[in-house]
Amino acid sequence: MTALPQPPEFHPADAYRLEPPRNPRPIVIIGTGGIVKDAHLPAYRKAGYPVWGLVNRTVARARALADEYGIEHVFGAVADAVAAAPADAVYDIALMPEQYLETLEQLPDGAAVLIQKPSARPTNRASHCATSATARASSQP
Repeated sequence: MTALPQPPEFHPADAYRLEPPRNPRPIVIIGTGGIVKDAHLPAYRKAGYPVWGLVNRTVARARALADEYGIEHVFGAVADAVAAAPADAVYDIALMPEQYLETLEQLPDGAAVLIQKPSARPTNRASHCATSATARASSQP
């Protein structure tokens, strides 16, 4: 009797294997509200992802979180963080959707961006955000 081939889930393609990145990119979190304190920072710490810096208009709030998590860089403005951040930084935007477009427009062309909240409202604002993010992504080498 011939053995049946193993189902594909026992031998997944390399693209489907879960393993942490060999060289994780530095993360700049923009916004330091409750979700960052309760979810983003604990998850990044658990995964071993390096948070390079925090940005918040209330610098004292960002500084308190930075001290708690051992994050060296704190900024009160997105432009200041972008000017100092490593070129390969990933920008985690943890703001209200109404702030997306203004924030995206300050990020460097080609920047990697993570936005986890629902898209901006109204729909035309969401379209502007998507266009801005796509323009930056298409600039990546």
